[in-house]
Formats: sequence, C-alpha cells, structure tokens
Amino acid sequence: MVDVIFDLKSEETYLVTKPTSIGSYVSEEKILGTYLTESDFAFTFEKIDNKIFLKRIGRNDVELEREADNIFHQKFDPAFKQEFTENSKGELQVTAYYVNHSPYSLTKVNQIENSYDFKIINGDYVNSETKTTLNINYLDG
Repeated sequence: MVDVIFDLKSEETYLVTKPTSIGSYVSEEKILGTYLTESDFAFTFEKIDNKIFLKRIGRNDVELEREADNIFHQKFDPAFKQEFTENSKGELQVTAYYVNHSPYSLTKVNQIENSYDFKIINGDYVNSETKTTLNINYLDG
C-alpha cells in the first residue's frame, strides 16, 4: 500500500542492471579461469566446443554470448550480464549484473603452475580446538 500511496517505483528501477559504458576489448581466451569474491564465491569460465560457459556451484552451467567488447550475457537470459574490467591493482575482474540484485565483482585468481611441487603440503595439520589431526600425503596428479 505504501508503494501505491507514495507512487514508489518497483525495486528494479533502483538497481544498476547493466554496465554504464562499454570498455576495452577482452578476448575470450583472457577471460577463461576462476574468479572469486572476498567470501570465496566462485565463477569459472570455460571454453567448450568454441562456446564460453559460466560454471557456478549449485547452479546449472550457462552458455554466454558476447554483447560488446568487454560485456557478455547469458544466451537464454540476456538480462544476466558479465562485464570484464581491470581493478585498481591491474587484476582482471568480472562484475555480474541482473535485474534482482545489485552488481557484484569477482577477481580472477592465478592458476596453479604445472611445475608446482605439491609434496610441500605433505604433513600433519592439527586443530587444537577440535583435537583433530589431518594427514595430507600427495600421491600423484
């Protein structure tokens, strides 16, 4: 009733639902990888059969299409947009836009190098609070 009495617009009009401008071109190869929020929510972008897919835990994988130089959208729901830019540290980031939430950004994480020596994590890890010991022993792969 308050919305009607005060002639308030729907919540959607108050949210930023798309990028304000088009940025520099970002290649498909450059966007591939995993991106995280500060709370470790992840987006992973993969190329399968020459198509870009967004993968998220607990959600279906979605095919993306390029909308502009640095903007992609979900193929079957074009309102869900992803804008690729660099943050102030020069790291690649993706900002997600949609009609029912405020935009949020995730930063691309570095991939583990093939030469990484996983044996350095071998050992016992003790949690004194729960009196639990985890033994990690890298085997292969």
